[in-house]
Amino acid sequence: MPRALYALALLFAAATASPAHAYNCELPGIDVTKRTVCRNPELTRLDKAERNILHATSAKLGVSSIGAMRADRDRFVKARKACRANVRCLDAVYNAQIRLYGEIAAACEKTTDDQYDCTLAAIARHREALHQAK
Repeated sequence: MPRALYALALLFAAATASPAHAYNCELPGIDVTKRTVCRNPELTRLDKAERNILHATSAKLGVSSIGAMRADRDRFVKARKACRANVRCLDAVYNAQIRLYGEIAAACEKTTDDQYDCTLAAIARHREALHQAK
C-alpha cells in the first residue's frame, strides 16, 4: 500500500502542468533551498508529491494524528532548509518524508484512538531510520 500511495502522489504531481509550488518562486528574497527546488524539475515534482500525499494522508486521520504529522513536518521543513542547494540532500529528505506518509497511510487506518499511537510509532521509526542513515 505505501508504494501504491507513493506512486499515486507521483503520478498526480507529474500530471499537473503548472509548477504550483507552495511558495512564490519569483520573489526576490526567496531562500537558496526554495530557489533550488524551483529550478530543478525533479525536486519540483517531489515537492508537489510531498504536499499531495500529506493532504491525502491527513484526510484519513483524526485530529491528534494530524497534529503529530504537522509537528513532524516542521522537522522535515527544517531538514529541507538545512540542505540548502544540495540536490542529493533535498532528494533524500523529500523521499524520506514521502515514505513516512505512505507508511502512516497504509498502517494507521484504524479507529481514531489507535491512529495517534500508530502515527507516533511510524514517526519514531522514520526518525530512527534517518538517524541510522547519517
